[in-house]
Amino acid sequence: MSSIFYINKNVSSLRIYRTFLELCSKEFYYWRTNHGSEVDVLLCKGLQIVCALEIKSSQNIAGESLSGLKSFMEDNPGIPAYVLGADQNKRLLDKDITVINWNDFIYEELNSIIK
Repeated sequence: MSSIFYINKNVSSLRIYRTFLELCSKEFYYWRTNHGSEVDVLLCKGLQIVCALEIKSSQNIAGESLSGLKSFMEDNPGIPAYVLGADQNKRLLDKDITVINWNDFIYEELNSIIK
């Protein structure tokens, strides 16, 4: 993983976290199985998972790179799932995963998700 992506991923996570806290004073977590599948961020209200977020640096986001998110969705049906990336047009990927630009998620989607 390049250091630039690592910094961008952390900055994006922090911006999501700050915005989420400002809007509803709630928490976020990550998800990982014993087999190493993981999801970068779970936004939560109390014990309820509001949505799952995967943060990617690639411009070419495809379903093959989302095994952790797909695994989470199988274990937690009905939880909205998003892949956040740079310069992404909002679109639906397989299994109801929404791909969206980081800033668009933070400033457009987040308010409707946490209500």
